[in-house]
Formats: sequence, structure tokens, C-alpha cells
Amino acid sequence: MKIGAHLALSVAAIIASMIGAVSASAQTQPDSGDDAGSGPSTTLSCSSGTAVADAANNAALVADCRILMGAKDALRGTGALNWSFGLAITSWDGVTVAGTPKRVTKIVLTWRSLTGTLPSSLGSLSGSTHLTLHDNELTGGIPSTFGSLANLQELNLGDNRLTGPIPSTFSNLTNLKVLTLYDNELSGDIPSLARLTKLRYL
Repeated sequence: MKIGAHLALSVAAIIASMIGAVSASAQTQPDSGDDAGSGPSTTLSCSSGTAVADAANNAALVADCRILMGAKDALRGTGALNWSFGLAITSWDGVTVAGTPKRVTKIVLTWRSLTGTLPSSLGSLSGSTHLTLHDNELTGGIPSTFGSLANLQELNLGDNRLTGPIPSTFSNLTNLKVLTLYDNELSGDIPSLARLTKLRYL
């Protein structure tokens, strides 16, 4: 009887210990609804946060913000850009916002030590009139999507390390006034620019 009693007490103690451990573990684990840093309440984006004010009424600017944030890492390389969901897009390095509705109209990032590449997604910034990235260390090719920037008036990519051909889609940039591609390592033929009747500087 004593052996049985001791055995029963030992089993009971083990079970109690296991229950206590499970309970303690449960208390230290965040519930799926808790704020663990990845929930909706703390996840910033172009439409929730500081980047775009009154995002619900500025859908086009939200779209531009998403394009730039998606392009940030590829463009900067080892350089620095302060683009962030937690900072108003009007305070982002080299970014100008204007117009009604509000759009990103200018990207001017000169002498910024950018060592990345030119993301093709920048060709979706349809409100842009100026894309000026000269005097950096950008590599790779010039995306053909840049030919979709119908409102572009100035494209300055001079003094980088760009390679490959000048995209034939540049013939679509009929509002272009300034095109600067000097001091790169471009190759191939220069596409026809006959349609660029506003071009004043090449």
C-alpha cells in the first residue's frame, strides 16, 4: 500500500508539473491576434502610415509610392535613400510631388553614390516629368519601360556605368526636351528620335 501510494503521488506530481509547464509556455507565446510586429496594426505601407497623407483620396500617389518603395533597394545599391513608409513622401530624397491629383513628378538623385541598377518599374511613374540620376555609379541597362513615360521632359542618366543599347522605345517620349546619356558604356545604334520634336538638348 505504501509503494502504491508513493507511486500515485509521483505520477500526480509529474502530471501537475507537465500541466504547469504547458500553462507557462502558453502565457509566454503571443496570441495570433496579439501585436507581434507583423499584424495589421503595426505593418506600415503606402496606404497606411505617414508616407501618403489622406491615402484614400490619393490613390495615384499611393501607387507611385509603392513603385518607389519597390525600386528602392535595387536603385540605391550600397548608397543611401531615406525613402520609408514612416516618412512623408514629400520629404523623400530627390522626390517632388505636385499636381492635382497629386503625383510624383520629379526624381532628382544626383551625386548620391547610387550603385544599383535602373528598375524597370520606374517606367510606371506615369506622372513623372523629370528623371535625373546623373553622376552616380549605376550599372546594367536602360529599361525599355522608360519609353512609357509619356509626360517625361527631362531624362538625365549621364556619368554612370550603364551598358547595352539605347531602347528603341525612346521614340515614344514625344514630350522630351532634354536627353543626357554621356559618359556611360552604351552600345549599339541610336534609335530614331525623329518624333521627339521638342528635344532641345541631346
